[in-house]
Amino acid sequence: MTPTLAIGVTIKSGWALLVLLEGPTQGPIVRDARRIDLSDPSIPEARQPYHDGRGTARAEGPDLARPSPASIALAGNRSLRRFV
Repeated sequence: MTPTLAIGVTIKSGWALLVLLEGPTQGPIVRDARRIDLSDPSIPEARQPYHDGRGTARAEGPDLARPSPASIALAGNRSLRRFV
């Protein structure tokens, strides 16, 4: 018989908590729980891209530099693949 598995996820700024559960809904067993990065740790400003500069005065000119959505997606996908 194939085991019943489920993944639970909670998302935070730049990271997520993943939990792998096995068994019936009435009494599942935690098989794995870990924190994964959803942003590249080598790019600190990618951790909270929407918080950067919030509530601060800005001079006229170009908008704040933001990490590319592609780099954030790449880091998240890499972490999720390692978990799976």
